[in-house]
Parts: sequence; structure tokens; C-alpha cells
Amino acid sequence: SIFQSVTVSGAEQFGDLTLTTAGLDSNKQYVLLLKEGEQIIDTFVIFRAGGSQVVKRGLPPGKYTMELIEDLNRNGDWDTGNYDNRRQPERKMIFGPEVLRAGWEQEVKLTWRE
Repeated sequence: SIFQSVTVSGAEQFGDLTLTTAGLDSNKQYVLLLKEGEQIIDTFVIFRAGGSQVVKRGLPPGKYTMELIEDLNRNGDWDTGNYDNRRQPERKMIFGPEVLRAGWEQEVKLTWRE
């Protein structure tokens, strides 16, 4: 017989994050990255919407950042541009809210600025 113990943390050990975007151009596509340090936790694509709301439940406590990218070529990635074609990098904004704590429901508003 093989015995293996599994430890499951309770829901109070995690936090919930509600991300609300505003000020987006409804004719463009945007990519929202949820990151912890340099690691991408989740990716959301926002298409044909002036704003949206994303709820991410059960996140471990920690410092998260959000990157909102104006995805002009709609490939789902941030492109650095092309010198030969004289194409600028896609614009992006980085948001750094407060640290997410265990048992918290944190709301973050991400407003795109032209």
C-alpha cells in the first residue's frame, strides 16, 4: 500500500481580486496580464468592449501587478515594434495595487489613459 498525505488550505487562506477596466476603445483589442513578479498568473483578452470586469478567486496572498496592453495586431502578445517598418511598440500600462492579503476581496480599477 502507498499512503500519501495531502494538505488543503482553507478558503480563508486566499484572497479574491476583482479587476475592472475602463476607458478602452471598443474598436481595439486589449490583453490584460495578471503577474506575480515576472511570472504570468493569468491572461485575459478584452475585445470590442469599452470596459470589462474580471474576477479571479482563490489567489495566494502576495504582490500582484497588472499589465494592460493595446494589442493592435490582435496576436495576444505585446510586440516591441519594428525599426525597419517604422512601427512603434504596442502601448501598455502597468498597475501595481496594494498587496493582496488572505481573506480579502480586493477591487482594482484599471483606467486606460490616452
